Amino acid sequence: EGGAGSTAASGMGLGMGAGVGVLLPGMLMKGMKEGGGGAPAISPSPCPKCHGPVPLEARFCPSCGTQIVKVNKCLHCGKDLPLEANFCMVCGTKVEKPNLSCGKCGTKALPGATFCNHCGEKLMVS
Repeated sequence: EGGAGSTAASGMGLGMGAGVGVLLPGMLMKGMKEGGGGAPAISPSPCPKCHGPVPLEARFCPSCGTQIVKVNKCLHCGKDLPLEANFCMVCGTKVEKPNLSCGKCGTKALPGATFCNHCGEKLMVS
């Protein structure tokens, strides 16, 4: 008695499942295009070293590891400052320009740095 009815019911369920399976990829792509999920937003400017795409919130390039956000730190209050700042925007302390450079690659060191900001070499005070 229930054999024919259950076959028909499972066939209808199969059809519904197949329909959702066909629609789902399109719905996901639409959501990703509208910013509803997926990969993080890519910044308009690529990595300065490898030119690969870099997410907006990234501090390092995901492809080559190059540091993207470069800042000075105030030696008095510890706040991040733009590289070109002459005075701290928080406490007003004059920004000391780095005079130490890496012995391996020659990159100027950030104030208070122990390791090179470019190659990772330990900095030695001479």
